[in-house]
This record gives sequence, C-alpha cells and structure tokens, in this order.
Amino acid sequence: WHLQRCYTSSPQCVPARASWLTGLRPSALGVTTNRAYTVPADAPSFVRDLRDQWGYATALVGKTHWTPHDHGLDLRDNLPLLQQLGFDRVREIAGPRAMAKVGCELTDRWRDAGLLETYRHDLKERYREGCVHMVRPTVLPDALYPDLWLTGVALEELAQLPEDRPWLLWVN
Repeated sequence: WHLQRCYTSSPQCVPARASWLTGLRPSALGVTTNRAYTVPADAPSFVRDLRDQWGYATALVGKTHWTPHDHGLDLRDNLPLLQQLGFDRVREIAGPRAMAKVGCELTDRWRDAGLLETYRHDLKERYREGCVHMVRPTVLPDALYPDLWLTGVALEELAQLPEDRPWLLWVN
C-alpha cells in the first residue's frame, strides 16, 4: 500500500479503537491514553446501526481493547457487551502480553496443545529486566500463532456470512 496521508483520532490504540467504533473523539469518551477501559453498552456504535437499522449481519474477529484485560478474565465474558454494541458473532483475542493473563478461544487451544505455560514463560523472558523488544522465533507453531490463527478464523467467519444481505466482518 502507498498511503500519502493517514488520520487517526489518537496515536494510541485503546482510544483510537473506541473512537472508530463510536465515532466519538477519545476526549468525549474519557479515554485518551492506553489504559483499562470499557466502552459503555449504550455508547454510539456504527456497527449496531448497521445491524439494527440496515439489517447487516455483523461479526468480529481479533482484538478490540474495548474492555479491560485483567488477570484471570475471559474475553468471552464480554460477549453480551459486544452484542449490545452490534456484533452478532464475536471471536475475540487480546494482544501478545495480555494473552498471557486472559482467557479466550486461542488460549484454550494453546492449553490443549500444552503450550500456554510455554508461551507465558517465553513472554516473561522477552520482557525481562525492562527489555522492550526482543526478536527471536516464537514458541508457537504457525497454526497457533495469533496472526495466522486469526486469518483462518476470519476465513471461517467470512464463509458463514449471508449471501442474501449486507454484512460487516471486523477483523483486527
């Protein structure tokens, strides 16, 4: 891609993602930095509008940062909120660091493959002693590497979307 201009409501992902969904400025949402945040269920949502006003089928695959990623939480517990925001189907994951402390469909797959603790240990080593970036091969097989796994999930969801009405597949 060759882009000459790019605009965002925020250079940080949590406020930018909330702004994309709601159409509101991060300052109006009260989130201007990367921090734990929950998009209110009654916040404006273009996805809800597409679903409820225009009959779109809606699905989400990937990370949102629309809810906190505290240790021990399972992202699937956010399903009622994400449905209120307009998504019919949701298969959410977190970012690399949060994947070590929250549950989701992919962490279940890692656990089943005996890789969850290996991933957690590897992540701890990567960021040991304040290290910001460490480049080395992942401990995950390709099929369970988040970007590649999400590609497969997105293709699965795409195949389930209706052919007789409009749809939105949000992949992130």
